[in-house]
Amino acid sequence: MVFDKFKVLNLASSIDTICYSVDSGRDASRKQIFQSRNSFGVNFGSLFVLEKYIYGDIFIEGANCELDAVKNQIRSQGVSKTKEILEKHYQDYINDDDWVWLKDKGVEAIRIPVGYWHVDGGSFTSGTNFEKVSKVYADSWKILKERYIEKANQHDIGVLLDLHALPSGANSSDHSGELLKRAGFWDSSSSILLATKVVEFIARDLSKYENVVGLQIVNESDFDNHAKNQKRYYAAAINAVRKVDPTLPIVISDGWWPDQWVQWISEQELKVKGPLGVVIDHHVYRCFSDDDRNKSPQQIIDDLDKDVLTNLSGTADFIIGEYSCVLDGRTWEKSKDDRNQVVAQYGKTQSRIFQERAKSGSYFWTYKFEYGDGGEWGFRPMLERGCIEKPVKLKGDLTDDQMNASLERRHSDHVNYWSQQCPNESFEHQRFKDGFIRGWKDALSFAEFNGSRLGRVDAWKKTRVDQHIKERGGGKYVWEFEQGLQQGISEYEAQASS
Repeated sequence: MVFDKFKVLNLASSIDTICYSVDSGRDASRKQIFQSRNSFGVNFGSLFVLEKYIYGDIFIEGANCELDAVKNQIRSQGVSKTKEILEKHYQDYINDDDWVWLKDKGVEAIRIPVGYWHVDGGSFTSGTNFEKVSKVYADSWKILKERYIEKANQHDIGVLLDLHALPSGANSSDHSGELLKRAGFWDSSSSILLATKVVEFIARDLSKYENVVGLQIVNESDFDNHAKNQKRYYAAAINAVRKVDPTLPIVISDGWWPDQWVQWISEQELKVKGPLGVVIDHHVYRCFSDDDRNKSPQQIIDDLDKDVLTNLSGTADFIIGEYSCVLDGRTWEKSKDDRNQVVAQYGKTQSRIFQERAKSGSYFWTYKFEYGDGGEWGFRPMLERGCIEKPVKLKGDLTDDQMNASLERRHSDHVNYWSQQCPNESFEHQRFKDGFIRGWKDALSFAEFNGSRLGRVDAWKKTRVDQHIKERGGGKYVWEFEQGLQQGISEYEAQASS
């Protein structure tokens, strides 16, 4: 145990690797577009990490978590039959018609929750409560890659691989795979060390796939005012992943306090003098807390704008890893308005805010249910009823003439403004031009891929600025390049959306 703690502390002693989003002087590759576009997405809940309220038939004899469900199945049917039952579920969760529907509806990525027990067919369960049942997962990792990652790639759909359940539990909810009184992961050096090995394996094993959007190393971390152990795991996991894949986006949980992690990322990036390639995952539900239950639907809708990803002390890339259109029954008791209209207003308000503040993407919870369509938890009914809105696809055919006209106009505005503000300053306005052209071309390269738009903007801008400094040198006017870059991206998107 002491040795494990020493090894974790050594792994997490410092982060010393920069993660660039794109190659210097080049347009984005297909893989880089997957990793950095604004992904309109959905969760495949209860595909691998089983949840009773979504797929309940596997939960026999009163089981309430996956571990107990599998134990009961093995006791009733044996290992081989239980393995067969699980694999039939994995195989049948969606079919070819589903993939076509997802592509046709503009879905750009799926978030797939997995447990550590699925990874490499149960190879990382030694010493855990899943060790004795690990044989039933022998082919689960192979199925994930062949039936989901490779199949998604055929439809230009990305995959965010979410390590949803960690050994000993990152939280005490039953989606940790077992019933826990507390989240034991954070103060267990052996669990942290095991999870670090798991994420290193995942990053290495999936590096060949172009459509892996990122690797989420934890789901819904417990809130911690100081988060010492969270920071320890995040640093160790980042270092482990970067050893085998220097460009893979790494997604962390915000532990219900987004700004805590904005500050942490800023601190780490100051130390390494470059982007970390880390995205923060924030979840938006308004149906669980007493505070929300005591509000009317309209109050909840009105409050979204002021309480979703606000009051941040810096910049960072965000996803909304989970959200729904569900409100609690006590909330509905406070409304006499048409429910369908209210749900649509709620969902559309969320969609607008997410597009503005979580540009790396949003993932509805969840895609499908064993019985019924899930109602306000169901992606298909909410999308088909117009309750959630996908981003506008961009035209990918804007010309150099259009770019040059926009550049001339924006450059003139830039020069005139700063000449008036600081008439005696010797600016370097060519940097603005260089930035604008680079930003326009970057936005174009995304738009050419199925109308995509740049999403992981913070990391992208830091990458391009760093490359610009290496090419042109630093100095007090680097900000002109960054400003031009942002205007080039924004100008392309504005024109390509109309």
